[in-house]
Amino acid sequence: MSVNIDDRWSPVVNLPFDFCFYGNTYNQCLIGSNGIITFDLIGNTPEGYCGYSFADNIPQAGLSSLVENSIFGAFHDIDPGISGEVGWELITLNSGCRALVASWNDVPMFSSTCNSQLYTGMIVLYENTNVIEVYLEEKNSCTTSNGGNAIVGILAFCSCWSLYNNSCMARRFWNFWTSYWNFRHYNCLSWRYFNIYSRNYLYFM
Repeated sequence: MSVNIDDRWSPVVNLPFDFCFYGNTYNQCLIGSNGIITFDLIGNTPEGYCGYSFADNIPQAGLSSLVENSIFGAFHDIDPGISGEVGWELITLNSGCRALVASWNDVPMFSSTCNSQLYTGMIVLYENTNVIEVYLEEKNSCTTSNGGNAIVGILAFCSCWSLYNNSCMARRFWNFWTSYWNFRHYNCLSWRYFNIYSRNYLYFM
């Protein structure tokens, strides 16, 4: 399935497994066209508007585009209505465990001046381990598109807990190529991230 429309949430994605995130368990989520997965199906409308405008880092309460109960990877203003593809599938691993794979492939940055700059990335949620993986194959910046702001991280249900990479946060113009983060938890509540691999990156204040 895909959601190749600018600033749009997917239909409800039903997970065939329970996923534990900041102390709560979920079996449904939404995937946004701007590089986000959320477990908040009350504050966000399936197939409705998915925001993009922000200038602060998480946690940030009360800002509708920095959606609580969400995974950002990378969250920024992109436009699959021009080209590229946003899609997801449920796969079964060799271990027998399942995973949700959401991908953004060759999606242009928003703004007519930046449509030639593409984004390719992926978020994976794993059954049982509740591990989150974020992959960035190509992440460019466009200063005319929401000031170039973008973020990789996770945000709890109350904007009281968050985790993000200091090099991949809002209010910086940053580019990444072939990079991978692994977010894992202890008792479903305390999370840590590991920047497993970064081939190349560049960021500016």
